[in-house]
Amino acid sequence: MLTHTGTATLELLTDRNKLLTAVGGVTALFLGIYGARESSRVVGSTVERWLGTPSLVSLHRTCV
Repeated sequence: MLTHTGTATLELLTDRNKLLTAVGGVTALFLGIYGARESSRVVGSTVERWLGTPSLVSLHRTCV
């Protein structure tokens, strides 16, 4: 099994097109995950602002 992994890694590092495709795919994956996380955070804070904060919660925030 390790022989196949080593061969695949060597082939990936020596073939420029495969390397660029792999780097692009990993980059797109991380950008998608980060973008989804940040988008949901922004939407959540916008909805929270739109709905308002209950008076007890806002009173507690000013006291702390």
